[in-house]
Amino acid sequence: MSRKVQKKRNTLKKKKISMKNLKKLMYISIIGTFLSGFLGFVFGVLSRSRAILFDGLYSIVDISMSLITYKIISFIAKENIAKEHIFVFGRSSLQPLVLLVKSFVLIISLTLAIKSAFSDILYGGRSVNLDVSIIYTVISFAISFAIYKILNETNKKTTSDLLALETLEWKVDWAVSLIAFLTFGTGIILKTTQHSTLKNIVGYLDSVLLIGISILFTRESVLNLFKGFSELLRIAPEREITQEVAKIVKKIQKKYRIKESFFRVSKVGTTLYIEVDYITSKRSFVKTIKDSDKVREELHRELKKLPYELWLTVSFTQDRKWAL
Repeated sequence: MSRKVQKKRNTLKKKKISMKNLKKLMYISIIGTFLSGFLGFVFGVLSRSRAILFDGLYSIVDISMSLITYKIISFIAKENIAKEHIFVFGRSSLQPLVLLVKSFVLIISLTLAIKSAFSDILYGGRSVNLDVSIIYTVISFAISFAIYKILNETNKKTTSDLLALETLEWKVDWAVSLIAFLTFGTGIILKTTQHSTLKNIVGYLDSVLLIGISILFTRESVLNLFKGFSELLRIAPEREITQEVAKIVKKIQKKYRIKESFFRVSKVGTTLYIEVDYITSKRSFVKTIKDSDKVREELHRELKKLPYELWLTVSFTQDRKWAL
């Protein structure tokens, strides 16, 4: 079994995350992002490093997006307190919308960063204060790794695309800090060499690092962009989720001697929308409304084991055309 398939199956074993816990973790992320942004901007100016300056500016942009995410999580959390007529199918669609907008803003920022880096390379590189730069990478790594560990502890046990995205960003952050440390460290070593060609390479290290960081972020941003789109368009979720729903639906069908069944599944944010149509016959154990409610209850109980908020609709008919 591949690691990818195993990872997806493990997702079904996770628990739902409470909005209160999600808000708490997002708050920690916002504080960390603010600190990283401030340090990145200060050290970026002092070191004259575009890579560090971009890291700081990206964090500042990310703060605004994280604050919007925090507000939306707070808004969604009120759903259990007061139902509204506007969001008749719940407020879960706001989560992939945040994912989409955040990814789109990041892709634009990364495109501008890559353009800036290539411009520096074409004009002969950039002089950077390597001593100041390497101090920043150590501080940045410590902050990023600490927050990543805090978020990942919950992310491993729960299902939340928003938390998964935040965790991934902090993972990339500490990985980038480590790469930057090695890059600037290499630059310090090259500066001490007597070889002129190697010395000239030092001026290009910052630009190459910025391009590498941007490409790393772009890949994940594009994947999250498509993920947000697919959920807003209500495209079917991962095959593992659909297969698990099919297994439960068929189990109930067999138990109550139901002739046939059809189901549709879509995932939006942390909510799983499931519509099931059972086609009964004379030999089925479902004869009355009371019988159908019994089936609904059992089906609901089984599907509630999945690590998502459940929105379930179950219909019964003897005419197949109403299920197609």
